[in-house]
Amino acid sequence: MSQFTYVVDSGSTTRKVKKVWVIDSGSTARKIKKIWVIDSGSTARLVFTGADFLTLVTAGAPVGGTNGYAQGGFGSLTPNVLGDGATVTAIDASVTNPFPLNLTITGYVGSITSGYLTSLMLNGTLLLSTSATFSGGSLGGSANWSWNPGFHFLNSATVAVILQRS
Repeated sequence: MSQFTYVVDSGSTTRKVKKVWVIDSGSTARKIKKIWVIDSGSTARLVFTGADFLTLVTAGAPVGGTNGYAQGGFGSLTPNVLGDGATVTAIDASVTNPFPLNLTITGYVGSITSGYLTSLMLNGTLLLSTSATFSGGSLGGSANWSWNPGFHFLNSATVAVILQRS
């Protein structure tokens, strides 16, 4: 099964679904976060998630004892703008054990709380937001989640990133 959900638009072009909206009984448009279906064997299967799938390429060597991605500093992240318009400005970790990791997001609408993020997955390593220390989130500011222990970035490595927002 593909990790993406695809639809065919009115011009017969196949496109990856990034957002699904529904209108509730009060006529309010709401973004769907997950869609589950029951298959013929009565097994519930996740067929859509509003997660952001990113690719991080780490720096060739540690920068100031840190590696990963820092916007305008080192590494690269594609895309760095999330589905809701917020920007990931850093996913970086110390190069020393236990590799404390930071995720920083800016440019979100309004203020956000720690609940904005559900989880961060790096090359299959799942980091739950509930195990992170959260700071920031104010209007026009930046939000930061920190995990310790975190994740060890290798030099010049490509890392699959899945950022699940609530």
